[in-house]
Amino acid sequence: APQMKTICETDEDYRRLMEETYFEEYWEQIKDSTFASEFVRLSTEAAQALLDAHQKFQQNKEYKDGWKADYPVLNVLAMDIDSAKQKLGSSSMFVRLSSRSPKDAALSRSNFPALYQAELEKVKEIEASLSHPPTSLNNQRMHALYRASTLALQVETGAQGIQLLVESPRVQGDLEAFVLSQDSKTFNIVVREWGKFDVELEFRAFVYNRQLTAITQYNEFIFFPHMVENKDAIRQVVEDFVRTKILPVFKQLDNFVLDLALAYPQSADEKYKIYIVEVNPFAEFA
Repeated sequence: APQMKTICETDEDYRRLMEETYFEEYWEQIKDSTFASEFVRLSTEAAQALLDAHQKFQQNKEYKDGWKADYPVLNVLAMDIDSAKQKLGSSSMFVRLSSRSPKDAALSRSNFPALYQAELEKVKEIEASLSHPPTSLNNQRMHALYRASTLALQVETGAQGIQLLVESPRVQGDLEAFVLSQDSKTFNIVVREWGKFDVELEFRAFVYNRQLTAITQYNEFIFFPHMVENKDAIRQVVEDFVRTKILPVFKQLDNFVLDLALAYPQSADEKYKIYIVEVNPFAEFA
């Protein structure tokens, strides 16, 4: 049988695919369809401090604010993030790197258990108000976990943003690659306006050879009745969005993956509004 072609075969493939979809590479093309964002230049010194602070956190989970005394460069970085937030005029923000977000740090937040319990009650209340029967308790728990994991990434200060980066194993490889790299490619902390959306309306759209080939829910482990009931309308609005808003302006890549967040229509005459969360490489790991 013929073997399928592998898109990402080597470490060099992975690096190239990731760098092609660094946030700065496509920000200008999508800024009218996404959340307001500011960039804070990350120095190799600050990146190394984040790596070192993460190691201390791994050794001692009580190492919460220790980096403030240990790494003055991170205090400066936190202030720069605060300044970027001020430019956004937003009360809260989402902090990520050029490459990816520290979303895995959500579960280590001290308030996460309480956040999860509050979201579980909300999910139960929402389902009780709908016309169809409630979903299973396991489904409700997964839904609450998804909601809480998203909300836990909402920060109000630069120091809170630094703490997420310190606690996140997910971003350490990117920071290490940046520190070790010999090129001068810009690597930033991206400070984004906190965009409110319902997690049941978060999708991933796959574009190959400049054709939309598939749309999936972002979290495939949860059953969302609203999404199933409205799948045709959702599919149509995503297809139209990619065809009219993305392909005409996003020309640097033929193959890519879009993370999209939809907002509910506010009236019977309206359609879903779409926001681009980010662009990802079209590869096996997407």
